[in-house]
Amino acid sequence: MRFPRKFCNVSAAALAVAAASAASFSVSVQAQAWPTKPLRIVVGFAPGGGGDIVSRAFAGELDKALGQPVVVENKPGANGAIAVDLVAKSPPDGHTIALAISSTVTNSLLKKDLPYDLWKDLAPVVMFGTTPLVLVVHPDVPAKTTREFIDLVKSRPGQLNYGSPGNGSPIQLFQELLNLRVGLDIRHIPYKGGAPAQTAVLANEVQASWVSPAQSLPLVQAGRLRPLAISTVQRSPTLPDVPSVSETVPGYSADVWYGFLVRAGSPAAGINRLNTEVNRINKTPAMTERMAKIGIIQLYNTPAEYTAFLKEEADKWGDLFKKVPIKAD
Repeated sequence: MRFPRKFCNVSAAALAVAAASAASFSVSVQAQAWPTKPLRIVVGFAPGGGGDIVSRAFAGELDKALGQPVVVENKPGANGAIAVDLVAKSPPDGHTIALAISSTVTNSLLKKDLPYDLWKDLAPVVMFGTTPLVLVVHPDVPAKTTREFIDLVKSRPGQLNYGSPGNGSPIQLFQELLNLRVGLDIRHIPYKGGAPAQTAVLANEVQASWVSPAQSLPLVQAGRLRPLAISTVQRSPTLPDVPSVSETVPGYSADVWYGFLVRAGSPAAGINRLNTEVNRINKTPAMTERMAKIGIIQLYNTPAEYTAFLKEEADKWGDLFKKVPIKAD
């Protein structure tokens, strides 16, 4: 086929510029086009918990920002793994979002039969918050500080108990990390959820557990629980007078974090836009107030920074699991 002479005179440079402009326009259109349908945030825990509350708060703001409805679905079970599996098997378009928490990484280390591969099937979007836990004991326990608690447990090896929401839960990991660091022998009693575990401490059925500062505050103020230490290096603004574990056990630090993941292979334009909007919403006064009420400290990061953090978490807990026999429910 012969082209008209006016087209044959177009320079290679001009063609290259035109091609680059077309590609740029195409990318711009794709970025503007996402999302193309309603989104859903899948939460692997029952309604009412911290992760569920903030997921619903983000959903209410994201639908305004993205111009599409955003709904939250609760798919509890397997320490959050059922929800993550649903997202791992969703279409790779970024419209189905998993709430990820600390157990998302530890599940990948403890559960050898997971139906998905965290590192191959999911793509990190953003980590938006973290919260410490507070080590609490029943008021009848004769320990008012971390040092006194350590000394008490050492004086009665295997005789005291601590409760958790289940095997492999963050609460068990926090306590086992402390046990490893200072050589404690305290029995783990798993319950079917955080509420039963806390009830067990209130009844002195178990002597200790770890709870969120916001959750424990009314019980601490009522004298029904005694707080001993905060799990993070920084003290909690909710319980500012409670020292961190690291003030007694240097180097100890653990927290519960929250973030979002999507199916691997989702378009970068969608991941980046979702990251941008979550970070923007997280900086608004309304979201800051909501986070503060449930004791979550806000974070802002890129997908690359979140990815690097996840690998650091895997190294940290993987080292614990090599030394302490822990199984997950």
